[in-house]
Amino acid sequence: RIVPDFNGDLMVNATDLAIMKHSYGAAGVGFELGDANADGLVDATDLAILKASFGFEAPTGAVPEPAFASMLLLGAGALLRKRRSSV
Repeated sequence: RIVPDFNGDLMVNATDLAIMKHSYGAAGVGFELGDANADGLVDATDLAILKASFGFEAPTGAVPEPAFASMLLLGAGALLRKRRSSV
């Protein structure tokens, strides 16, 4: 989990600020409502945490396309058949 990504979209942006703004000054709220440091209050400390991370986006890993996996399996099968026939 990215602190303070309150809406879980892997970015710290204006949406997270809006969530915090709505709950600012509230007590007894959780992370999803803007309590970045889990002290039970949405306050200046939480705002400072959001400010320090504002604009952050989680890196996304490269996802191999399904065709690559198929080609890899076919190639491995061909190598195994060739190895068996040469023995």
